Amino acid sequence: MQGTHALDFTFSLTGKVAAVLGVHNQESVAWAVARNLSQAGANVVVGYRKSCTSQIFSLLRETPTIRARSCNPSNPIELFDFFQQFEDTGLDILVHAADNSSTFFPSYFLKKVVQFAVSFLKPRATILALLPGNEASQVTNADTESMVRHLAIQFQDSSIRINGMSTHINQPKRAIQQISRCALFLSSDASQSLNGQIMRHHAHEWPIDFLPYSISHYKNQTKTVS
Repeated sequence: MQGTHALDFTFSLTGKVAAVLGVHNQESVAWAVARNLSQAGANVVVGYRKSCTSQIFSLLRETPTIRARSCNPSNPIELFDFFQQFEDTGLDILVHAADNSSTFFPSYFLKKVVQFAVSFLKPRATILALLPGNEASQVTNADTESMVRHLAIQFQDSSIRINGMSTHINQPKRAIQQISRCALFLSSDASQSLNGQIMRHHAHEWPIDFLPYSISHYKNQTKTVS
């Protein structure tokens, strides 16, 4: 065969409705993910803490296709109000960036967010949990990864998928575009066969590394423990 053929990694999200929680500023991985989802055609709404209002409004001026609404995962009223806006449209994609600034484990907030969102998730909707990649987060990340697999089992009889992505890199700025592209893949129909998986992203290595966990394996281990 003459010539080479590049693989087509273009993912279309035209007509999809997406919510991205955990945007703080321009350096947020969640913001890069939101921009990529929007560029792929999705209607994106970002959730942010009120303390980040000025930074968020600055970002929205640069990217007017993205909308925003305050949403503190520790505030049930804000969670309720945030997801109510999807009552008419439904929600195809939910991205939740872990926040280690609270005394609660990120897995607690992931579960709470999903509980408030589930009524608005469309058939074949996908949930993505973004985990921070520093040594201080190893314990909390392990707990959140376990929650991802637990929720995947919980939703296994429905068509809702949930996966996680851990950005284990020392300098996120140098790989933030690759990270957001991986998140775009996990948010698209191209990853519809993946559920309960954790992807790890490394700065100067092969970008995707699956953990050797499957839903059936984790479910069997859960049964053994109980």
